[in-house]
This record gives sequence, C-alpha cells and structure tokens, in this order.
Amino acid sequence: MKKKYGYYVIVIFMYFLTGLTYLHSVPHINGRNPGPKEYVRRTKQIKTVKGAVSKTITATGARKIAIIMVNFASAGTSTSGNEIMSSDDIRGLNYNFSYLRNFYLEASYRKLDIEITFFFSTGSASSLSGNETPFTLSTPMSTYGQDTDASLSQLIMDSINICGQVNSINFDGVMVVHAGYGNESTSNDGDIWAAYVGPFANTYGFTEGTNVPVKESGASPIGVTCHEFGHHIGLFDLYSTVTRGATQVGFWSLMDYGVWQGSVQGSNPTHPSAWEKKSLGWLEFVEISSGTHNLESFAFETSSTSVYKLKLIDTESEYFLVYQTSRTAFSPAPSGNNGILIWHIDEGIIDGTTLSDRMATNSLNNFSHRTVSVVPANGIDPSANFGDFGNLWPGKKVIFTAPLSNKYNGQETMLTVFDINNLIQSSQFKASYKPFIRGFVKDSAGVGIESINVALTKTNFVDVTVTDKNGSYVFANLENGIYEIRPVNANLEFVPTSKIISIVDLPLSNNNFAGIAVNTFANLTEKSNNIKAVNNLFVPGQELSTIYYKIAKDGNVTIKLYTLDGKFIKTLVDEFTSAGINSITWDGKNLKDNEVASGIYLVHIEAPGFKSTKKICVIR
Repeated sequence: MKKKYGYYVIVIFMYFLTGLTYLHSVPHINGRNPGPKEYVRRTKQIKTVKGAVSKTITATGARKIAIIMVNFASAGTSTSGNEIMSSDDIRGLNYNFSYLRNFYLEASYRKLDIEITFFFSTGSASSLSGNETPFTLSTPMSTYGQDTDASLSQLIMDSINICGQVNSINFDGVMVVHAGYGNESTSNDGDIWAAYVGPFANTYGFTEGTNVPVKESGASPIGVTCHEFGHHIGLFDLYSTVTRGATQVGFWSLMDYGVWQGSVQGSNPTHPSAWEKKSLGWLEFVEISSGTHNLESFAFETSSTSVYKLKLIDTESEYFLVYQTSRTAFSPAPSGNNGILIWHIDEGIIDGTTLSDRMATNSLNNFSHRTVSVVPANGIDPSANFGDFGNLWPGKKVIFTAPLSNKYNGQETMLTVFDINNLIQSSQFKASYKPFIRGFVKDSAGVGIESINVALTKTNFVDVTVTDKNGSYVFANLENGIYEIRPVNANLEFVPTSKIISIVDLPLSNNNFAGIAVNTFANLTEKSNNIKAVNNLFVPGQELSTIYYKIAKDGNVTIKLYTLDGKFIKTLVDEFTSAGINSITWDGKNLKDNEVASGIYLVHIEAPGFKSTKKICVIR
C-alpha cells in the first residue's frame, strides 16, 4: 500500500510555508566537512508541489525497487575519476544490495521486504555477473557533482529517461547507482554526494529518487545506501543539517554517524533508533507513567516489544525512551558492548518551531535543544566524539535521575531509572516515579569525592549507597517519611555530619556534604569537647570495622552498643583514653560472640563532660 496522499500534501505545505528545507544526504565520513552545497530548497507554488507528489515508498510490506546503473562519458573536473564501473564494482553490487535487503528485514522485524532489480544497457536482472554494461550518461560526472538540488534531481531524471524501462506502475521506488566515489568520502568537489531528492518533474511516474555511489573512498558504500534508502521510506537526518553536518547522536543511529560504522567504515551501519522505528510503524512503545516497575528490555535490534516510553508530568510531547541495544548480524558491535540506551525526546515546539516544521525542513536536531538526543551515562555527549560505548547505562553513572531526568525547562520529574543489570540476552532495570533524595559529597575545594559510603536511615529501614566519580549519590524509590542521611569514611569528617529530610511526594536535591581530611580537623568550627564517630558503617566482607572518635581531654571513655530498642549488645571501650583522635575496632559480634543481624544499632559514647549516641549500619 502507498502512503496516503494527503499526508504528503500536509508535509510539503509546511515546507512551502517555511520556504526552506535541507537536502536528505549523509554526513561526511570525517564528520566535519559540509554536505551538499545547496542546503536550501524553495517552493514557489503549492500547486506545483501537489502535482509532483505522486509516489512514495511505505515502510512496511513487500517493496519493489529499481536500481539503475550508470557510467559517465567523462569525469569532468575536480573529481576522483573512475567514471566507468569495473567488473568488480558491478559484482560488488550484489552484496551491497543483498545487505540492504537483510538490514531492513532485521531492522523492521521483517515488516519491510525489499525486492531488488538491476537495470543496465542490455536488460535487467536480480543478480549481476560483472559483465553487464551500465548505461552511459553524456553529461560529465562533475556537472551532477555540483551537488545542488537541481543537479542531483537531474541525475535521477536523466538515468530514468536513458533506461526507459522503469516506471512507477511496476516499481515502488527508484535508486541510481553511479560510477565513481561519493563526495561524502572524498574532498573533490566534482564528485557526487549521495542524496535522496524530490520532488522533481514527473519522470515515468517518479517525482523523487535516490542516488548512491558504487564505491566510497577508503570505506564501504553499504552504510550510505542504507542511510539514503532510510530517507526514501520517511526517515530524517539526526545530525545537524546546518552546522557542517555536525554529529548530534553519533553512531547510535543510521541517520547520523551510524552510517559509517564497521571495521571498514560503512560496512556495518547502525539501526535507526527506536524513536525512528516507531515513526515507521515497526514497533510500539511500552508506556510507563507512574509507580515503580521492574522492567526487562531485550535488544531492540531484534525485539520490538520492550522499548519503554517513560512519560513525564504535564506533557505528552516530552518523554524518555529506555531500551537495550546489542550486537546483531547486520548491526554488530564489539563483543560485550551491550547495555541500556536512554534517549530524551521532545516532539513539542522548540524555538517556536513545531515538530511538523522540523520534519518538513529535515532539521530535527538543528535547534537550541534536540528533538532526539542520547543521554550518556559517562557524561560525554555523542556530539563530542561521534559516540562511544561509555554512553551506555550503567556506566560512569549507574542511576538515571535528576538533573538528567529533568524536563528541558528544568522541571524535576521524580523519574529515576536504577538497579540496571545487563545480561547477555537482556537488560533488567527499575523505573520509579516515587520521591528520591540526591546530593554530593565534596572536599573543601568543592571537588566531588568518589567511593564514599552514604547511609540513609528511617524507622525499620536502612539503605547504603556509594558516591560515583563525581561524588554524587542517589536514593530512589522512597516512601514518604523522615530520613537521616549520613556519609561515612574512616579518613574524613563531614560537615554537616548528617541531615534530616522529610519527604512528602517531592524529589529532594542538593543534600550535599563537605568532607575534610582527618589531619585537617582544625578547619572544623565546633566545640572543643565535641566527640564524633567518624566511621559508622560495618561493611560486609570485612572482618573488622573501625570506629573513629575524637575527645577534647584525657579521661575515662566508654563506648557501648545497643539495639534500637535499647537492648545491650557489647562494650567496646571502657578505659582511660588520651585526648585526640582514637579508634576501636568491632568484629560485628555481640557479647556472646555471635554475629549481629543487618540493621541499625546505637553507639553510646561517654567521656569527661560529654555524652553522645550515634548510629552504626550493619549490612550483610
């Protein structure tokens, strides 16, 4: 079935209103060179557009594609030459287009099947021997290589006309494969840039088409072929189409730098993202909007049933997508590089521009924030390095929460994704809209401190987490109530020592602590008789836990342990102690030499002129 005519009239009408759009081409292989020279197309009359739009390819079902092979009578100037296909070039088309078919079979979950027919000067075939002779165009390669909308459209129209056998009655779409290299992999201005173009003047029923090269310089043409066919079925570029083709989501989508993936660049392109697959009707999102959920995601490359849409409050247009990505036969990644991808999607108005306008002008990611954006676990945006596997979750960060889960306007959403566990076949994680507490532990210079235990306690409740490389911590999926937060480390003293937090259905942020090295206690502003239990966490797997304490003057000190309901457990210290920093070890056992259970215990300290009761967490 064809896509509905009315849909395309609407899209082109928006194009007419805005007056500009951008050529649907691939990013340059180096990610820096600008794309085709004429970025802007203008439409003067809507009637002309309506008359021209008569043929498009839908993204489901069996689709017949005509491949017209062309050489050039001459290369012209400023090209890489190779205006005539070699036998090896021709034979290589069998593999390239077989890959195209299998790639889209897999990416669409077998919803799209492409049937290829090659056309050459003496006939047509579904496979090539290498002895075929392509059609020869009299116009020099470099003329088409001006890479304007007009010159690239002319290449396709001339190819359809010289073939004379391809029409829109028998074929759903047309692609032109030309001799020579694609300008997307060279620096020669006369080479032809691969692109999807249209609408152009009705030619044998076609008003749009795609041109791709038979080869790329130092790369495979497969990725380019898959990318341009993606445009033909309705996909848009995710790289910036105005800033010299700058990558925005890196190799995480075919429609950005994923076009160039593979051991040989372009030999194994990345799938379109889940957002793009949804737009083509290949999958549906599993929507989550409240509560706490234990979720499992199977690799979206081969599973269409476990892409999760995490909705946000007060909006239908902005949300997050969470799903597993992994290697496959037609979208491989190095072994072990599977994990969770998190995407921030905004289908609303950005800088006064609607999603329809952004689509009509092929400019999804050209604005102050992106329509489609990766949220990297390692904090390195794919625009900085074309993407890396550190973007996957869990990574440098293991919990996805505020501020990363904030809306683009800065509003916190209470959304947290945590307990992410990557298995071979799937990823398991929890998504919660319940309140959370987050903050940082930093040194006196304001630098985050890694690997600090932070304990969260409440009546009949205890949880312990560890700060990440930035010194941040998060407690997610919390119930309403009053909590105490306390960072603990044998070599640090913290200001404040703890915080009391009351939760009433709100996320609580900026609960920060400053840690000061033990040998700089003089920097603390506290009373001279202050005694502080610096380390109050009993860590599983350790035979002993050390409790540090500080007294102002010599005298007898007692330290006793009790349960929360006041039952005596054990005396740790009862002796004369010198002023200063002291410590005592505990093996986690009671007076009868039995291990105590996990939980919160009281540490009661008495010294000359001072009494204090602290808490210690036992985690087994």
